Amino acid sequence: MQSGGKPGPPQPKSPPSSQQHEPAPQRAGPPAHQGVAPPHPSVPAPSGPPPFVAHYAFPFARQGDRVKVEISTAANVLLINDEGLEAYRRHLPFHYIGGGFAPGPHVLGVPTTASWHVIIDLGGQPGEVVHHAAITHHTEPTT
Repeated sequence: MQSGGKPGPPQPKSPPSSQQHEPAPQRAGPPAHQGVAPPHPSVPAPSGPPPFVAHYAFPFARQGDRVKVEISTAANVLLINDEGLEAYRRHLPFHYIGGGFAPGPHVLGVPTTASWHVIIDLGGQPGEVVHHAAITHHTEPTT
């Protein structure tokens, strides 16, 4: 999990390195990178409008599920639990999975069974993004 303030403007990342603090785009496979989000000064004050472009709720997500998110422009894509969502809205440090992603489809792995949320934001920058998020539930193999 990543922790800290909100990520800054989206920055598409190069392939993952051995450094743990560098988020990388994720495709099907293991869960997204986990690390620390730096604070971002241009995010609206808590009393202002929501600091995100989109919010998707997945209240019955289970460990091993995958969330596929498609975005039309570079954006921050964050997978956060209920506690993280509240902290995000209050501009407090929070844990997340994801980070800055280039346009296209991205897959984030759900690390634990809980209520999870996908937040898409532009790091306080103006702009628009066409987006979609959906969850694929992990099923145990039958024997």
